[in-house]
Amino acid sequence: MEPLKSARPQRVAATKPKNYGPASRKITTQVHSKSPPNPNAKVASPTPLTPAAVQRESLDGQATTSDAESVELVPDDVTNMAAGSTSVDEENAQHAVPHEKEGNAMASTPTHILTPGYLDIYFKQATDRFHSMIQKAVDQCLEKLTTLESSVDASIQFERKRVDAIEENQKLMESKMKMMEKEVAELRSEVMKNKIAANKSERISRRNNVRIVGVPEPPQDQREDCVEAVEGLLRSKFEMETKLERAHRDGRKVEGRPRHILVRFLSYREKVDVMRRAREALKDERCFVVDDLITQSDLEEKRKWRDQVQEMYKKGTKLSFYAGKWRQHGGIPFNFK
Repeated sequence: MEPLKSARPQRVAATKPKNYGPASRKITTQVHSKSPPNPNAKVASPTPLTPAAVQRESLDGQATTSDAESVELVPDDVTNMAAGSTSVDEENAQHAVPHEKEGNAMASTPTHILTPGYLDIYFKQATDRFHSMIQKAVDQCLEKLTTLESSVDASIQFERKRVDAIEENQKLMESKMKMMEKEVAELRSEVMKNKIAANKSERISRRNNVRIVGVPEPPQDQREDCVEAVEGLLRSKFEMETKLERAHRDGRKVEGRPRHILVRFLSYREKVDVMRRAREALKDERCFVVDDLITQSDLEEKRKWRDQVQEMYKKGTKLSFYAGKWRQHGGIPFNFK
């Protein structure tokens, strides 16, 4: 008698998925104990491994610390460590999904990356790279500083030469300026001496001259002979028969005031006689005689202190002007300062 066949199908043993990757890489599948496998489910073919994954596969067999010290660290492994991946199965699942769905897959880190020796190698290599980079940058900076220092030194030497040349020129100019100042002082002294000598010579040349002030002028349409007029005045008022060298009107015309008559005698003695008799002889006339020794420089000096002389005269101090100076009693020049 044959046993009855159960209507419920028997469980089918889970088939192991085919490995399409390298022979050295094992893909493990975790089977849930409560849910039966689906025999009709399609198994997705894994994608080819990346070069970094292949390199990790080659490093999987080297689990010991001594073997890991001779392996160069792959940057992708450190990146996976930083992301917190620790499962080998998740690493295998990441390579089994397509490239566009990598964001949904979880990465895993090989076991040898977690070993202390492997991390020491990585940090040593990173430190060496960083040190070489810093050393290269420092060397470049030192090279630039050396070039800059040489150029600055050359510029300083050039400017120092210029400054030395300027200082020499300045010293030369200062010596020339001192010589010129000395020469200018000497020239001023010479000019002053010449001015005094010229003024004195002009004053001496006026020793025979007098000015007759207040003699009326004839109308413009009539010609005036000053020599005959002065000789007639000397005969009638001074009772002197004197021959004049020259006589003429001097100064600018002013309305209502006659110009002076400048008279030059042939001898100094005749001039002195006229000056002595002038006050008595012309006491009834509206004219008077004054000496003509004052030059233009003397006139400027006389007008310069005229107000002070008038104030002093009101207080009882009398000064007289001659030989180019205001003088007090005894002919001593008065110091207004």
